Amino acid sequence: MSEKIFANGLIYKAPLANAPEFIKGRLAIKTDEFIQLLKDQKSDWVNIDLKISKNGKLYAEVNTWKKESTEDRVEYPSQGDDKDLPF
Repeated sequence: MSEKIFANGLIYKAPLANAPEFIKGRLAIKTDEFIQLLKDQKSDWVNIDLKISKNGKLYAEVNTWKKESTEDRVEYPSQGDDKDLPF
């Protein structure tokens, strides 16, 4: 498992008590910190997950999941080759 990268400069807050039902949360962005976070990433897109910790605190974390490369993938025999089947 990779190390967590918190989205510095991005604060996820619960909606205000009197907010309409369609408001699911609020984001506050500290521009200088958030711009640096974006510059530190090595891709054109940065995905951020909005999460809740075990103690109930809301936070934002950079999603670092990468698609498995085809070189790392295990290849299984083709299921379409029926010539060796006994029936």
